[in-house]
Amino acid sequence: TGVGSKYVEKAVYDRPTYKVDEFVATGTGGYYLTDKKEVIVISMGTGSFFVKVTENEMKHLGGVGLGGGTICGLSSIILNTGDIHEIVPLSRKGDVAKIDLRIGDLAKEKLPGLNLDVTASNFGKADAQSKPEDIAAGIVHMVIENICQAGILASRNTGIKDYILIGGLTKFFECRQIIEDFKSLWDVKVTIPEYSDYATAIGAVIAPDAEKEEI
Repeated sequence: TGVGSKYVEKAVYDRPTYKVDEFVATGTGGYYLTDKKEVIVISMGTGSFFVKVTENEMKHLGGVGLGGGTICGLSSIILNTGDIHEIVPLSRKGDVAKIDLRIGDLAKEKLPGLNLDVTASNFGKADAQSKPEDIAAGIVHMVIENICQAGILASRNTGIKDYILIGGLTKFFECRQIIEDFKSLWDVKVTIPEYSDYATAIGAVIAPDAEKEEI
């Protein structure tokens, strides 16, 4: 499944092979990993998209061009490395509070519905003296935060308050920090299930036969 499946044109290792639409695989896999009857699945890969899943419906709600590709691309330009295995430990050493401008930097008291630690401007504090580790933390935080926020905004009219995060970016520790921040900001429940980075593959396996296109 996914964009890369377009290049698979024959059986793999002589084994029967089939393709499943990425939105179907993502929705199916995400739903399988939760015990909720209705949920918004936020898939965070190279780019990101959102799928509404209930017992009777699966609907693609849209997406954004933010994801692992953004993190690697910006890091290549700014930090001279696009290697995720170098970016991850670097970001863990950084302090995003030295990069992002927060409500607390602009106001002495919290605003209605906005705590002092809510981001007012990603990279609003960054300057030429910013340290590489802080920049790395800022890049990762900006991408993950805005993916989650876009997913919540894209699904506001569904009335669903349960969200599942899946994809490779769920392995960044920043994900769990952002989830905690969003609980009070949006009155939603966001969880990262076990095997979150394999959800789409799981969905491709268990998808209904009618959704499988044999090669």
